[in-house]
Amino acid sequence: MALPIRKILSPIDFGENSLNALDVAAEFARQASATVVVLHVVSLMLTPDEMPVELYREQEAQAKDKLNQIVAAQLKGLESEIIVHVGDPAKIIVEAAETLGADLIVMATHGRTGISRVLMGSVTERVLRDAPCPVLTVRRPDGMKGLVGSKMTINPVTASPDDTLAEVQTRMRQGRFRSMPVVQDGKLIGIITDRDVREHAGEIDKTGVALVMSKDVMTVKPETSIWDAARLLIDHKVGGLPVVENGQLVGMVTTIDLLKAFVALAH
Repeated sequence: MALPIRKILSPIDFGENSLNALDVAAEFARQASATVVVLHVVSLMLTPDEMPVELYREQEAQAKDKLNQIVAAQLKGLESEIIVHVGDPAKIIVEAAETLGADLIVMATHGRTGISRVLMGSVTERVLRDAPCPVLTVRRPDGMKGLVGSKMTINPVTASPDDTLAEVQTRMRQGRFRSMPVVQDGKLIGIITDRDVREHAGEIDKTGVALVMSKDVMTVKPETSIWDAARLLIDHKVGGLPVVENGQLVGMVTTIDLLKAFVALAH
């Protein structure tokens, strides 16, 4: 590239390929003595008009903690900054590049195909189209396409064992969720469903999540195949599975996520 690289924007979603892309950004930064700005966008499951952004403040705080850990491990010795925003990923990445005056964006591409691309769009393609600077994309291995880690919802909205069922019901209605993982100190300790809430109608203001949640939670790992996850959903008649790695909740995969995955693989 003809112009000097002084600031590199590296959007990451905590998936393996986005962390690989961060390694690439770090190598560019070392060669050019540049600053790496690490950006994570907490994606809204609905549009901002439909869902209050405040619902995602806890996920925003958790993301900042994760970014600090990642930066300490992967960007040691480099000038770096971290940014966390809530909203539409492609729009925020482009706006951040403009605001920061980024010279280069280094990001992973998730390679959506077929109907999935039409319905959801490709974040990478939108950034490539609208970015104010060059964009370097890092492709994921084809083997990732059939794994839960590439299809799960990252930063799922969670409940605390100290929440009341009334608080959980409000979040479920706002997010149109049927279940929510219960997390304490970053670890999954249970799951609460809309059925649990309905069974305590009339007492939800004074009933705590810890008394009602299911503690025996079926989970999957990011490297679980989407076919195995689908079988678990069908066999146990549940609508979603928490995704856990090293004891930490890293995502949630639902029936809808897997249906979209199968449609994409078929095209």
